[in-house]
Amino acid sequence: MRIRLRTLMNVGVVSLLIIGMMALFGSAYAQPVDSANVRLLGRRLLPESSFPSCVTWTEFYVVVGRASIGSNSNGNLGYNVSNPGMISLRWEEPIRNDEYGGQAAIYDDGYLYEATLSYGRMSLVTANQLQPIDSFTSSGWLVSLTKRGDSLYFGNQQANINLACDSAHTRLQRQPPHDPVLWLPTAYCAVAWQDQYLFATDLDFGLKVFGLDNPIYPNLIASLALPDDPFDLKLLGNRAYIAADQAGVIIVDISNPQLPSVVSQFNLGGRSQKLDIVGTHLYVADHERGLRIFTLQDPDHPVEVGHFNGGRGVYCFSVRNSLVYACDTEYLMALDCSQALPVSHDAGLEQPYRFDLLANYPNPFNSSTIFRFQLPALTDATLTVYDVLGRSVWEYPLHSRGGGEGTVLWAGTNRAGSLAASGTYFCQLTNRHESKAIKIQLLR
Repeated sequence: MRIRLRTLMNVGVVSLLIIGMMALFGSAYAQPVDSANVRLLGRRLLPESSFPSCVTWTEFYVVVGRASIGSNSNGNLGYNVSNPGMISLRWEEPIRNDEYGGQAAIYDDGYLYEATLSYGRMSLVTANQLQPIDSFTSSGWLVSLTKRGDSLYFGNQQANINLACDSAHTRLQRQPPHDPVLWLPTAYCAVAWQDQYLFATDLDFGLKVFGLDNPIYPNLIASLALPDDPFDLKLLGNRAYIAADQAGVIIVDISNPQLPSVVSQFNLGGRSQKLDIVGTHLYVADHERGLRIFTLQDPDHPVEVGHFNGGRGVYCFSVRNSLVYACDTEYLMALDCSQALPVSHDAGLEQPYRFDLLANYPNPFNSSTIFRFQLPALTDATLTVYDVLGRSVWEYPLHSRGGGEGTVLWAGTNRAGSLAASGTYFCQLTNRHESKAIKIQLLR
């Protein structure tokens, strides 16, 4: 509990109790330095010497990864957030040799996949704690990952890209067994995939695009120089959004993956190093400017609709409907972003089971259209566009997320990034148990 001696000498007993509770549970009374359409619900002081590296929401708790190199505060932390105004520490992971907390993590179908610097790790998420299942070691530092079916691609900040296969949730089998996938001297910070392509940000060379005709040995097909270190990457339709430190957020046209090009850029005036896209909103964590939220109704020109900065910036976060769990250098915070989002993002209500593919708009269309869907919480699904012969033209994975309505933009391109021909198509939303389809019309 961080309470200064001078404060103790100048307050009464009642004030001491209030300050103690604020430090222990976090405080909704503390006034943020800068906030618009985002409200602080509660916060919890992180353990001494902790440096938060990632935040991941699961159905039981929020997992905070730590990476305080050289200290004894490197394991994951599990926080109870059932009451966002009273966040409490549920468990603290023991340190094992040189293993660190997650630098990046994906929660998928009851399992947590992590990049933990020296290890790639898979754990079963139980009600009480993470239950490690398997891991593999890697030279260099694993700092990011993306999951494509049963394959996991790990970004290695000191070497290459590593690939591991999750075989029926029983083990992580490295592919190839002993060697990195890509024999290129580089420093990968973020990886993401779409259709038959793998996108990676490289501290030395900017954005790289790889073909996945052979998933075990991706082949480099394009690269794009960027003005600053590209720390994070997310994809939406035919756009890549890159958090590029002091250069802000860079938006790249990837409609032709073999010829990516910068279409716009906006600078937050700080250090943007983490971002995420949920529905049609872009969330950016800036080390100096805090959490910034943008609407992507115009994908090339995001408009800010909310922000929060408690004075220490934001280093990592996880979005759950209209709630964002974010870490600065000292606190895990629960932020209510409902005022910055459409009404359908209300996180305060338990949502019924809904699996549906709604009418796209516009339809017919001549350049791009937006698919609307409804999913229950914690459901993986896939959007696929088929031609009238039943051939798959385009595919978009919908990884585990909070339930409710979401949107995805299709730019009318095929898997190769070329423009699809005019005609009738069918869009199908599928998961493991059911599917929905709609008819769409593309007019060139």
